[in-house]
Amino acid sequence: MLGYELLNMYKQDSETLRGDIDNVMNNLIEKTEGVLDDVQPDIYSDYKSLKKDIKGQKEENELLYKNLFHLKREAQEQRDKVALCKDRVQKMEQHVGMIADNPIYATDALEAVMENNDASLGGQSLQPAHIRLNNQAA
Repeated sequence: MLGYELLNMYKQDSETLRGDIDNVMNNLIEKTEGVLDDVQPDIYSDYKSLKKDIKGQKEENELLYKNLFHLKREAQEQRDKVALCKDRVQKMEQHVGMIADNPIYATDALEAVMENNDASLGGQSLQPAHIRLNNQAA
């Protein structure tokens, strides 16, 4: 029984010492912070505001990264939709006999043919009169 009593006394003493150490440590921390407030209040207030600003910037940075990630994902989805629509349009054009990649259907080639026809007709154009008048006025 003597061994158990010594063990209990040791536990009580160790708990008491741990509590005392915690109290002394908290007291030391409070006094240290108080010294900075008393001796250099400007520097300490600047330090506190700097820490607050850094925290705010980190939060803003996280929000911006989330927004950037969302925008990148949305842009990729739009690119995928555009590619899908382009493929569908090409398939439809091939189905009806008009091939978009065919140089015959390019507007430059059509305009050159119209100019050659105008020249070969002696200045008379195949375009309707109201379009010719608008082109001459411009």
